[in-house]
Amino acid sequence: MAAADPTEPARGRRVGVTSVRLGDGAGPGYGAGFVVRNDPGDPPSVRLAGLRIELAGDSRPPRLALADPTDVTAVGAESGRGDRHPNGIDVLDHIVICGRSADSMRSALAGKGLAVRRERSTEMAGVAVVQLFAPAGATLLECVAPADATIPMEHPFTAMLPDPDSAAVAPLGTDTVVWGLAFSSPDLVATRAWFGERCCPPRPAVQEGREILSLRRSALGISLPVTVLTARHRVS
Repeated sequence: MAAADPTEPARGRRVGVTSVRLGDGAGPGYGAGFVVRNDPGDPPSVRLAGLRIELAGDSRPPRLALADPTDVTAVGAESGRGDRHPNGIDVLDHIVICGRSADSMRSALAGKGLAVRRERSTEMAGVAVVQLFAPAGATLLECVAPADATIPMEHPFTAMLPDPDSAAVAPLGTDTVVWGLAFSSPDLVATRAWFGERCCPPRPAVQEGREILSLRRSALGISLPVTVLTARHRVS
């Protein structure tokens, strides 16, 4: 019998991101137009379609919880549809994870039962990178790693990579870190109006037909880069 390929996802498993735990608190950043729940015994949280975002307020690096996205005990009985947020955001579209090795991330995704559906070579901060895209429940994991591991330490791109000596909880192994969050809104015009000067003007997104805007981290006091896109085109 042939040995199992470590880059192939485990079969028969439904796996998705059921929660994202952030070190940010429920301050002006995530309090800006989000309905923040304060359930007894749990940290404040924001409910979106298929998952919840926990606002731990402990300044620790972000953590992801992976489970069966249909398990209401994992995501909360009401999180299938999420709350109606005044800022119009309804979905965590994708999570950007940076790492030092695309091969390591590919194997880590497979080990968690997640399949890479698309791979793309591009440039980021002047560095050739590989992007791996893996659906994970209601959201998508966008995993980014340099095509060449020998990047000079003084290069700006290294600021996006995890500290190899850090003991932080990593989403896909010790050499990965959550770098940013991308939400989506069915009405980006209304979402932009809600944030006002706390966001940048929309621009064309990489995905054809979509627009994207960035929130101003300094104005909102949030620790991660955060963007908002127009909703994905749904195929009927």
